[in-house]
Amino acid sequence: MANSEVSVQGAQAVNEASLLAVMNPFCLLAGCVMVGLLAWYCAYKYKNTNDFKKSVHLYVPSVIVLDLILAFVLEIDVLLCIGMDIFGFVVLALISNHYFYS
Repeated sequence: MANSEVSVQGAQAVNEASLLAVMNPFCLLAGCVMVGLLAWYCAYKYKNTNDFKKSVHLYVPSVIVLDLILAFVLEIDVLLCIGMDIFGFVVLALISNHYFYS
């Protein structure tokens, strides 16, 4: 009987108004795809220079503009946009590394 009480309390601890509970998953997916494509483009543009700094200098202002679009058009929270920016930076680093060794 104690187990059922614990599971009920655990279920009530989930907030129905939490950020991820109310967010449309397709908007998040679209945002991740856009940030990933932007990172790929920044790495692709400077693929023959082997200079990661140039890609980052193009990525940072571009992702700020994209974050504003995501925040106001798709209504994605700023905290989630920052997480997608980190994801994009990792994609940028990995793709730049791929172009460096190919």
